[in-house]
Amino acid sequence: MKNEKSPEEIIEETLKEGGVLAEIYFDLHGSSSEIVKNIMTDTISKLTQEPGVVFAYGEIEDALEYENNLYSTYAQGRVLAKDLESLLNICMKYAPMGIEIVKPHRMNVDAGTLQRLFLNAASFSYNFTEMYLRKTLTDKDKIEYGLKMKMREEMGKKLLEKIQKDD
Repeated sequence: MKNEKSPEEIIEETLKEGGVLAEIYFDLHGSSSEIVKNIMTDTISKLTQEPGVVFAYGEIEDALEYENNLYSTYAQGRVLAKDLESLLNICMKYAPMGIEIVKPHRMNVDAGTLQRLFLNAASFSYNFTEMYLRKTLTDKDKIEYGLKMKMREEMGKKLLEKIQKDD
């Protein structure tokens, strides 16, 4: 018989290796109770498959009906992520309405990890902004925006060369 670890043992082992245990809260609104419940169920299910997720589960509240046939629900999920970067990626991808770090209460994080976290957040923000602008700008504005982005790319290359030269 296989000696399986308890959830508590898995949590403690993951935390010792830099993991994070968090409560994540999601909200969803739609045109029917069944639709919002199904989408929320799918969201929690997908969350369990994300890179860096050791385990995840959630409870979904029954959808409430508001005016004009609008339904709303929320879910509370518990996620054990292997590291801060995995948890940040989940937050950026799923945009929860709230998050609470359950454990650990303190972490020692090296500068390289912090740099990756901030660069991932900046990259996500940049990509989202670019997508939004490309969908809403006029053709003239798109051309101007494209030129500015080319200039930004050139500056980024120069900065990267400088950083590599300084190392």
